[in-house]
Amino acid sequence: FGSQFFDPKNKEPETFISKQDFMEFIESRAKVYGFRIGKSYGEAFFTEEHIELDLVHRLKHH
Repeated sequence: FGSQFFDPKNKEPETFISKQDFMEFIESRAKVYGFRIGKSYGEAFFTEEHIELDLVHRLKHH
């Protein structure tokens, strides 16, 4: 899978994840979501459909 990411020696056509700044983009996005919850990093969770969550007592409100 590593061949899909940026490699200056790679001669294949550039893709979104093979761009040189892709990993910086991922880290920056994680920092933004982390900031919103008071942590160094975070990950957003999106869903188009309704989900059932039966572990509400484990959620933390920030």
